[in-house]
Amino acid sequence: MKEVKESIQKALLSKRSTLSASTLKTYSTLLYTLQKRMSGEGIEWYEKEHEAILKHIQEMPIAQTRKTLLSALYVLTGIQSYKEEMSKEMKTVNEKYTQQKTSDKRKEHLISYDEVKSIHNDLVEKAKKNPTHENIVNALISYTSSGALGVQLPPRRLEYAEMKMKNFHAENDNFIDWKRKLFVFNRYKTYSKHGSQTIPIPKEVMPLLTKWKKANNSDYMLIGERGESPMASNTLSRRIKKLFRGNSQDALRSIFLSNYYKDIPKLQEMNELSENMGHSVSSALTYYVKKD
Repeated sequence: MKEVKESIQKALLSKRSTLSASTLKTYSTLLYTLQKRMSGEGIEWYEKEHEAILKHIQEMPIAQTRKTLLSALYVLTGIQSYKEEMSKEMKTVNEKYTQQKTSDKRKEHLISYDEVKSIHNDLVEKAKKNPTHENIVNALISYTSSGALGVQLPPRRLEYAEMKMKNFHAENDNFIDWKRKLFVFNRYKTYSKHGSQTIPIPKEVMPLLTKWKKANNSDYMLIGERGESPMASNTLSRRIKKLFRGNSQDALRSIFLSNYYKDIPKLQEMNELSENMGHSVSSALTYYVKKD
């Protein structure tokens, strides 16, 4: 199993070297599971049997899984029919998201943005009073993942698992630019579309980062409880859930944005209004809505 997944990951990276660790793991897991269920073998199988694979995917119950798997297949093979089906599934997924409804599973753990900030403040205070490695890492996870600092440091996906503090490659790694005080992202899900991105490091975060750079023997900003370096994205995901009462990184991103956009109308209503006016929501916001 491990060897097969590794060969899939190598093949994916040979096609798109900028895939983030979390995306690479998701893609390889889905591709491996698909091959196992359909009794396939080898990287070439995904191309040779693409028609049978497409039929199999059509029977899968969850649109999001179908979309992600088709995306992985397109990256791996470059076959246009995978891309075409992925676009159809993307439309289905987007229509569902347009309804802006919270799933029942997420509701079980959902907390408010004020509760997120309260947890964050407790984690930061704990790191100040008792600066153990674990407490410092927990505070840094909260700073970078919770969105508690608002638009200063918005919650990204799990890309901070790959954030380097030392010995980084400026064009290939996610790293801290100490001179300019920036988080730099070269490995993330939509890199191929947006390219390298930077986020200024807020002034309240710099003292903790500077202290941690001296105390941390690893090249990476985040390390596991047993000193694992770097912290794997699935380990970071579990730690976030543990710190924030069962809420995943995706849930924290949702909580942050739901609070940020809390005063705007529902997207479905905006779509209906724009359609009745003969333009798109994007056009309405870009050309017609004024803020001065």
